[in-house]
Amino acid sequence: MKFLNDIVLTGAGADLTAPATVTFSGLSTTTETNAVVINSSGVLSKRTLGSNAFNSTTIPTNAVLTTGNQTIAGVKTFSNNLTVGSNSLTAGSLDINGNADISGNLTGVDAFTASGKIQGAELEGTSLDINGNGDVSGTLNVTGSITTSSAGVNGNLYANRYIQNATGIPTNNLGAPTVTEMALFENQFRPQTTLANSYDDLADLTFFTRASGTGEGDYAEVTSYSDDQKRKFLRTHNSSVVIPNGHNSFRIEFVAKYYTFANAMVAYWSSQSHNSQVHVWKRRCDNNEWYQHTSSTTTVSSWPGHLYLPFGTIAWNEDNTTSSGHYNKIRIEFTNITWSTGSY
Repeated sequence: MKFLNDIVLTGAGADLTAPATVTFSGLSTTTETNAVVINSSGVLSKRTLGSNAFNSTTIPTNAVLTTGNQTIAGVKTFSNNLTVGSNSLTAGSLDINGNADISGNLTGVDAFTASGKIQGAELEGTSLDINGNGDVSGTLNVTGSITTSSAGVNGNLYANRYIQNATGIPTNNLGAPTVTEMALFENQFRPQTTLANSYDDLADLTFFTRASGTGEGDYAEVTSYSDDQKRKFLRTHNSSVVIPNGHNSFRIEFVAKYYTFANAMVAYWSSQSHNSQVHVWKRRCDNNEWYQHTSSTTTVSSWPGHLYLPFGTIAWNEDNTTSSGHYNKIRIEFTNITWSTGSY
C-alpha cells in the first residue's frame, strides 16, 4: 500500500479518511465472490456477487428472467417455444400470430378471438358466438336446441323432430317455398309434368340419346316410344323408357305448361348397377338458346329408387317469346354415364 498523502483516523478509530487516491498493488488473484462496495453514505461493505459479475457476456435490456417476476412493457418476441410449467401465464391480452398448441385446458377466458381456425378434440363453453362463417367438417351433436336467424347446411341434417315456430310473423315467397310450405300446401309444391296436372300434350315430351362422341350434333331423337309409353313415363309407371346400354348421354326435354315455377326433379328409376351424373338445362324464351342450370359432378345409382334433384327456381313459361328471364323448355340430362358389367 502506498500512501501519497496523510491518512487521518478520526473518532473512536472506526473511520478511515484518505484525502487523496488510495492505490493497491501486488494483489493476488482469487476465486472468492465477495467484494467490497461503497453504499450511498460512503461506507465500505462486503457483498457476494453472482456469476454474471465475472464474465463478459452482455445482458440485454429486454432479457427474460429465469426466476422471479418480470414486467415487460413492450413487445417480447420468442423465436422458439415458450413453455410455462405448473405456474400460470397472465396477461391483459395475448396475441399469437402463429400456431398455439395447448395440451391442457384453457380456462378463465372472458372472450377468445381467432382470425384463423380453432381446432381441438373437444370445444366447450357456456356460449359460443360465431359472427362470421362456421365450418364443421365432422359431426355436430347438439343435445339441446339450436336457435338461429339463418343457417346453411351443405350436408345432411338429422333431428328427431322439426318444429315450425309459431312466430306470428308473415312471410312471402314466389317460387322459393320453405320445407313446411312445400309439405303442407299443394299450390306451393306439386308435380307439373303429370297427366293429373293436365300435362297431356305428349308432343311436349321428347327424348334424345348419344351413342358416342361429345358434340351436340351427336345426339339423335328417340322416336320409337309410343304415346302409351309416354303416358306411363309421366305417371312414373313402368314406362319401359330406357337409356341404351353403352350410350354416354341421354336427354329428356319438357315444354312448359302455361306459366309456373320449377324447383326440383323427382323420378322413380333403376340404374341397374350403372351410375350417372344428372344435370338440368333451360331454354330461354327470347332467343331459344340452351343454358346449363346445374353442373354437379356427383353420380347417382339405384336399383330401384327415387331420384331427387333440387335446383334454383326456373321461371317456366310456355308462351313468352321476349323475356330473357323466362324459359320455355327444361331438359334433364343423364351424362358421363359409367356402365358396369352386363348389357342391361
